[in-house]
Amino acid sequence: MKDPKIKRAIVSVSNFEDVVEFCHILIEYGVEIFATVETLQILKKENIRVSPFYKLHGVVIFSEKIWDILHPSIVAGLALPMEKIAQNKHLENKNIKLVDLLVCNLGSPFKVINSKSFDLADDINIARLSMLSVGAANSRRVTVASESSDYHAILTDMSNHDGKVQGSTRFELACKSFKRISEYSRLTAHHLEA
Repeated sequence: MKDPKIKRAIVSVSNFEDVVEFCHILIEYGVEIFATVETLQILKKENIRVSPFYKLHGVVIFSEKIWDILHPSIVAGLALPMEKIAQNKHLENKNIKLVDLLVCNLGSPFKVINSKSFDLADDINIARLSMLSVGAANSRRVTVASESSDYHAILTDMSNHDGKVQGSTRFELACKSFKRISEYSRLTAHHLEA
């Protein structure tokens, strides 16, 4: 299977380390970037060409809350495998835009759990956990970055392979993402049980 060129990215981060520089370089490669609200604000302040993530499906459901990222057309844009894409040439007509890169870090669960206004449904990054799982599960097509330390490997592959990330790198990053999801979930459960 051919490695897909990175054309469209969703960026939703709680740790902003190196994300501005990373997105600047993605723009140089012609990548179309969509971001969740807080990330969007940070990137726009740095004059990065970025769109609100809800423009991927065209409808604001929860007043631009991160929950909108779980809209079925966005999930489909990450989850559709290569063989299904080849069979269905009318994805845009169905309002499904393929996403090739998901930049989605989770941060620390303890920063929000220890706050006085903690709300399990709003503060445990359920939307990011879900999206990261979907993207990592489709590593045959989608590249996922779950930590800022992943940016270097992605950019190195893009530089060496005409804007593409190699399958071995995608697989390695997917494994790392699942480990991160597992660690985050374990720490959250442990803290809530204490």
